[in-house]
Amino acid sequence: MHVSLRERIRQLHRVIGLSIGLFVVMVAVTGAGMLFREPLEPVIYHGLLKVESCKERLPLDTLIANASASNPAAGRPKQVRIYADADSSTRVLLSDDRWYYVNPCTGEVLGSEHRYGGLFGTMASLHSFQFVKNGSVVAGTLALTFAIVLVGGGLAVWIPEALRKRR
Repeated sequence: MHVSLRERIRQLHRVIGLSIGLFVVMVAVTGAGMLFREPLEPVIYHGLLKVESCKERLPLDTLIANASASNPAAGRPKQVRIYADADSSTRVLLSDDRWYYVNPCTGEVLGSEHRYGGLFGTMASLHSFQFVKNGSVVAGTLALTFAIVLVGGGLAVWIPEALRKRR
């Protein structure tokens, strides 16, 4: 049985579309889930994110030093998140890829969580392909393959059909 080039392209288009489509759906669902991070995090992680409000906060250097002192092996600070709400904790990300939640009024370290831990951390990890080495390269390659094969294959199948119907 002779299979035409058009039919082979159609089969390749379908198989690659379905397989890469699973990754596209995963990225879409996790991205949509992360949209709800800001309103839901204070509810889910109330003990880490909410503190008693105070009139004057401690200096940022003190908060970072307290976070570092809670785990001396954690390394240097990579990122700090300060929230405008008077009843929000301050987050300090150290080199060990853990967020340390610090009470800005007392300097007490409330707890820590891995950068990609918890519900929203897991979503972020899946969304950015952190579960594989060089995740951003994998994600970019999948997106490029998706675009080239599906758009190119779709055009290769559709254009000859459209030209035949014109005649």
